[in-house]
Amino acid sequence: MSMTNRSTRGIRRAVGHDPRLAVSDALLPISVALWVVGVRRIHPSPVPLSILPAGSVVVFLAGLGVLVVSTGLLLARRKFSSHRMVLHLGALIVMLYSTASIVYPEPRFAWVEKHTAVTNYIAVHHVLSQSMGIYRIWPGFFALAAWIDKIAGVSTPMVYASWAELFFEILYALELAWILRALPLDERERWLALFLFFGANWIAQDYFSPQGFGLVLSLGVFGMALHWLKSEQQPWVTKLERWVGRLLRRGRSRLSATTGHGEIAVAYPAEPSRWFAIVVILLAYGVLTFVHELSPYLVAIQLGTLVVIGLIRPWWLVVAMFAIAVGFLAPNFGYVNHNYGLTASIGSFFGNLKAPSSGAQLGSAALLTNKARTVLSVGMWGLAVVGTVRRLRQGRLAVGLAALAFSPLALLVFLNYGNEGVLRVYLFSLPWTACLAASALSPAPKASWRPKAILRTAALAVVVALFLVAFFGEDGLNVMTPADVQVSAFVYTHAPPGPLMPLSGNFPAPIGANSYNFALVEPLLGSGYPGITRLSPADIPFITTEIVSYGGGVTAPGYFVVSPSMLAYAEEFGQATAAQCRTFVAAMDRAPGWRILYSRGGATIYELAVGP
Repeated sequence: MSMTNRSTRGIRRAVGHDPRLAVSDALLPISVALWVVGVRRIHPSPVPLSILPAGSVVVFLAGLGVLVVSTGLLLARRKFSSHRMVLHLGALIVMLYSTASIVYPEPRFAWVEKHTAVTNYIAVHHVLSQSMGIYRIWPGFFALAAWIDKIAGVSTPMVYASWAELFFEILYALELAWILRALPLDERERWLALFLFFGANWIAQDYFSPQGFGLVLSLGVFGMALHWLKSEQQPWVTKLERWVGRLLRRGRSRLSATTGHGEIAVAYPAEPSRWFAIVVILLAYGVLTFVHELSPYLVAIQLGTLVVIGLIRPWWLVVAMFAIAVGFLAPNFGYVNHNYGLTASIGSFFGNLKAPSSGAQLGSAALLTNKARTVLSVGMWGLAVVGTVRRLRQGRLAVGLAALAFSPLALLVFLNYGNEGVLRVYLFSLPWTACLAASALSPAPKASWRPKAILRTAALAVVVALFLVAFFGEDGLNVMTPADVQVSAFVYTHAPPGPLMPLSGNFPAPIGANSYNFALVEPLLGSGYPGITRLSPADIPFITTEIVSYGGGVTAPGYFVVSPSMLAYAEEFGQATAAQCRTFVAAMDRAPGWRILYSRGGATIYELAVGP
């Protein structure tokens, strides 16, 4: 796949900076200006951005549309300009991943506050609490955040948590740009793969979370392994590629790996020694094992497939990785298995393939969002299959990329990860799926600019359109209102410690370093309590009994909380109707033994007084 220095210099000139003006030089600032105006017109309210009335987001969508058209034109230019692509990719990332931070007054997800509470507790007490549950076993992200807060003089991660999405996505972009230089792709395919990744990453792992930081570490491990430990593909794999390629071509003349594709060998600084590289990779992997419970196994599975086909050496590196991950889990296996049922899902591939919302009664927003996520995910995997076939027909390397893209599915043989296993599989598959999808969308070398521009622009437009629904479609539930956050902060900051039960699961709790002195009781709705199927005033005695069983109402007060996000969640997922919620709240206002401790903006704290 290497070329002469002369041809390499020629390709670099072709993909470098073109000083002549292009249409995109006008379209890019227009798209950014439209986006800015559109964002200013979106009122900060917890309503799904993708299904707001057309008049309130049409300018916002127009900005994205102009950017997609401009990107398609750039990808079709004969003299490719990587400098312009950098600006376009940066604009796409900012538009997609900073809009929520600008529009919404609070972070999008209820569990952001839980993560900030863990961080605050570590920063204040410098120890781990037993009540932290699984976070006590994997505290790496929270300990690092607490240390950074101390160095920076920040009182709480809530100061910057809303911007975690944009921060992590920028890090992903830098890492992926480096990783893709080690893969057998031409320059246009590399850039299209980057755009497809950020346009199809609807998983939303990039909030203030171990998952977001875990992907940073995972991509770092992939990058170091692909650049520093690369090896020659096993002969049997090469023969298999050639045989399948001939079968797919059905007698057509073989197209060499460099014919019309511009795959080049880029000159890098001297690589580190193999032993140094192995030590650094294992250190980064060890940190990853300390940060997130699932990511290390996905990384090891994917690198293991590369070891099998010979693209990564030495073979024992993957054995060492599994040893680190399993060795870390082993002392805590009993706790994790008891609380999360690891062994219960072994061997149930199709059961583990189900999404988190499978079997739930969904409202219109959730149904639309799930359909968009399914179409986008299946579409990307489908394009990856097409890209694999196309590369084989062209005589280009394909097995390594296909192994990285589809090997994460092996995880679903062993566990469902609380029905989120398929989400992690898609996320870890996506960088490589995007590469194969870019190959699928790569037109014939001698095609005119029109089909090139139309094909890539249309594909990117569909991906971005589906992303908007998949990523923002449930923001009516995901975004916490100020009333939600304020009521949670009040009870954890100003009320004496005691058991607390929320109405439903969509509540930003706990908050603050003092929160682990409170027992957080399972929500009234959605927890499978006997006899609790529909919300009614008859449930109030059960709430009292449950709070008392946790120690409330005897030597400590107890609390029941209702907030706008919980009411919206209960209605969206069919746990209670709006009328049932109103009737229940009115009954709680008058319930014997309970008093209103705090009420503002539709959020209310009911206190069960201390006493017999």
